[in-house]
Parts: sequence; structure tokens; C-alpha cells
Amino acid sequence: MEWVLNNHSTAYTDQSNSSWEEENAGVTVSTAMDLQKRIIGGQNCRSDERHYHVRLSETSGKFLCGGSLISDQWILTAAHCWKPGGSLLADVGVHPLNNPKAKPGQIITEHFIYKEKDSKGKDWQHDLMLLKLPEPSNITPIKLDCDPSKAPKIGQLVEIAGHTAEKKDKKNCEFTNDLQCAEATLVQCDEFNVCLKNNYDPKWSLEYSIQALICGKHSGVDICKGDSGGGVVFKKQIYGVLVLIGDVKNPCMAPFAFMDICNEKYLKWIKETANI
Repeated sequence: MEWVLNNHSTAYTDQSNSSWEEENAGVTVSTAMDLQKRIIGGQNCRSDERHYHVRLSETSGKFLCGGSLISDQWILTAAHCWKPGGSLLADVGVHPLNNPKAKPGQIITEHFIYKEKDSKGKDWQHDLMLLKLPEPSNITPIKLDCDPSKAPKIGQLVEIAGHTAEKKDKKNCEFTNDLQCAEATLVQCDEFNVCLKNNYDPKWSLEYSIQALICGKHSGVDICKGDSGGGVVFKKQIYGVLVLIGDVKNPCMAPFAFMDICNEKYLKWIKETANI
């Protein structure tokens, strides 16, 4: 079983889609966040799901992204959520509200971004990052198995979540304390690639064209700034990290993309870095 995206494939998928050049840091936090669209069509997550979801903010308290606990001390999220020269605050146990295990406001200083060298020895960054908590959490992490026999197929539904869900006709995303959950259908990335080429700076299109992405789409559902970094889940296992919408002008019309963390090179890096 393969997810075939573009002209590349792996046991899961390899649309090999994007790397950011380190000197430009690819997509900055502010610009990337401004380009995302909200998780539209979501509803409050059930109290028995998404306990591993982490809310990431600037030290000033400004909300930035989501993330997922993949071990007692490691958070998996999107690289563009890191603000150069600063640090992040991680709120662990934000769902359900009033969680007795919650540990808000943990300062994150250790971050690790996936990089690859090109043929000239230059480092390129991919939109995938690991954050280390200053102390272990007692919250059960999401499973990272990546067994091909259990992976979702094109046409199946996966689950996404974020804190910025509002009505689709609303122009500005708004933060909500209640974590929002929604479903999306796995689709081929052909339509996303066209949107990426037509709606984004050519540099961004090139950068994301060499990263391993998978794509999702569902009527009435989309993602927003602040939803980046959240986990894409299938049958209680994580398979992706939300990173980008295809069409910023027409939310709910085009697919959005998430990093394929079961891509062989990403999975190896995650397990080695987090020692899991």
C-alpha cells in the first residue's frame, strides 16, 4: 500500500515537498501564520481525545501554534512555529479544560529542526521541528508507529485539531479556549501543488516542492493560523503535522498539506533526536 503523491512514493508517501534555505529560514513565523486559514467546520473535541495536544505561544503570551506530545518530554510541531532569537511557551494538558495534569507556561529553549544537505553541502530546513520540555509530562503521548499496514489510504478520513476554529465566512481567525476537532479526507497533492504554484511566492513553492507532504481536503473544513503544528491522526496514531493551506483566498476549496512524518528520513530523525 502506498500513498502516491506527485511523482514520488515511499511505503507511505513521498511527495518530497520542500526545504527551507537556512539563511532565509524559509517561511517566517509571522508570514506563515498570516497565510494559514482556520480549522473551519470543526467542533469542540471530546473530553476523551487529544490529551497530547500542546498549545505553543510566544513568551509574551501571543498564541502561535499547536503541537503533539510524542513522548513524556518531546513535542512534534512545524518548524515555522519557532521565532528566531526567542523561545516558546508550551502549555501541556490544555485539553480538556481544567485538566488536573495541565502544566502551562513551560519555557522551551531546546528546539531541533530537520535539515538536509544539498549536493553543494548547503543545509536546507524542512517544516518539521522537535521541542524538548524542561521536565517530563505525566500525560500519555500520541503513538508514533508508522506501520504501513495500519496507515490511512487515499480517500480515508484523518483527524485534525486546533485552537482557532470559527465559521468559514469569518475573515479573521479567533483563538478559542476549546480545542476544535475536524476530519479531512486524504487526497492526492496534484491540486495542492497547483494552488501552491499559483498562490505563493515562487521561492516558497520551490521549498515545499522538495519536502515530504501528504494532503487533505474535506467540504467545509480548513485550517487557520495557529493550527500549524497540530497532529494529523488516524486510529489514535499520528501520521502528520499540519503546515500549509493551498489556497489562501478560498478556504475550504483547496487541499491543505501536512508533513509526512512516516517518511523514512523524517521518522529516523524523530526517533533518533527524541530517543524513542
